[in-house]
Amino acid sequence: MEAISYFKEYCLGSAGDLSRAIDSLAKSDSFGGQSQSGSGAFMFASFAGPNDINASVLSGASMTDDKCSIMMLNAADPLRQSEAIAAQMANTAGADLLRYEPFGDYGDGGFGYRDGDADIIIAPVTTGVSADIVHLSYYP
Repeated sequence: MEAISYFKEYCLGSAGDLSRAIDSLAKSDSFGGQSQSGSGAFMFASFAGPNDINASVLSGASMTDDKCSIMMLNAADPLRQSEAIAAQMANTAGADLLRYEPFGDYGDGGFGYRDGDADIIIAPVTTGVSADIVHLSYYP
């Protein structure tokens, strides 16, 4: 699945260095339309990608943890798709699949696994303008 490949390359591939994730996305042939804001420790960057897939990186915000996300738009059955993606990724990583309680933008909770000190969470967005968005998020 294309979104998983992008997630592994740009988010997990940053090894927790979110500035590196932004640089990689900015230099990518697949992502463009970069929008970036922030000052001091706060930084937010978003990128438009192909095939209803976008990316964002958030660092230094007081309202949420640092994260790199790949967003899938127009996802069919977002909760079920989140669970399937998380199960596949956890299996590949040799990790236990976890169920996350609802939090923030994820009113239905999500699925994922732990990788050292990092959390990988796949969850449908329930607070957006559309009910068919899934975030693949890496919280280093």
